[in-house]
This record gives sequence, structure tokens and C-alpha cells, in this order.
Amino acid sequence: MINLLPQEFLPDKGVVKLANILKTLSFILLTLLILSSLASIALLFYLNKQLADDQSQVERLKLNISVLSENEQKLFLIKDRLAKIKSLRKSQTEENLAKIDQLVSSLPQQFIYSGGEIDKLGAKITGTAGDSAALSEFLTGVEVSEDFKQVVIKNLNLAPGIGYSIGLDLF
Repeated sequence: MINLLPQEFLPDKGVVKLANILKTLSFILLTLLILSSLASIALLFYLNKQLADDQSQVERLKLNISVLSENEQKLFLIKDRLAKIKSLRKSQTEENLAKIDQLVSSLPQQFIYSGGEIDKLGAKITGTAGDSAALSEFLTGVEVSEDFKQVVIKNLNLAPGIGYSIGLDLF
């Protein structure tokens, strides 16, 4: 290349070198500025998406908490109802036990109490009467007792030498 400018108008070599360094430095800094701007924009989009995901997750968690709270209230009510039912069953069973205890304590001497079962609905008792008079006295005692609303004779057998065996359901 031919330079037609006179030598005295040419800049110093130091100034040209400094200009080239500044030109390269400005190019590098401009490139870094553009790259950091792109990275900032990408980070902004990423954080915006993350924020939207977090907000939707918060809404789901709030919904789950409200559902669990409702379930907790229902469970508490059920627990309370079960406690009431248990106390009612216990009181009914204790009531039936007291009735049977009173009945057994008033048995005639010739009636032998064999056993029984007590549940919430009523009781089942079995026993043996030595003769028909003892059986009649026992059944009269059950009939006179107002503790049971219904008496069902489940079985009545006569065993020679032993007497009458009887099974009753008392309600």
C-alpha cells in the first residue's frame, strides 16, 4: 500500500499502538456487555418461569392444606362420635351386667347357673333346675323382673337324674 501523506502528518507509533489497544479493548468490552445483557435477559426469563411455577405450587399446597384441614375436622368429629358410641356401649353392657347380676343373685336354691354371655343388645344365660318347681320359680322371677323387655327361651331339655336345662336370651 502506498501512503501519499507526508511523514510529518503521521501519528507517533506510540499513539497508533495506544489507539489499536483502545480499539481492541472497546471491542472486547462491547462483546462482554452484549453477552452479559443476553445472560441477564435469559436469567430474567428463567426466574420469571420459576416464580410462576412456585406460585402454582403454593396454590396447590394451599388447596391441599384446606383439604387436610377439612379431613382433620371430620376425623375429630368421627373420633368424638366413636368415643360417645363406645361410652354408650360400655354403659349398656354394664347395665346388662348389673341386670344379670341381680337375676343371678335372686335364683332359687335348686337352680344352678351354668354361664352366660353379655353384649350391648342383651344377655344369654344357661342353667339347670333340679325339678319343675325350681324351673317355674326361676321363670316367674324372670317374668316378674322388669329389667328385660323380652325373654326368649332358646332351649329347654329334660335330662333324667339331672333336671331341666334351659337357655334364655334376655333383651
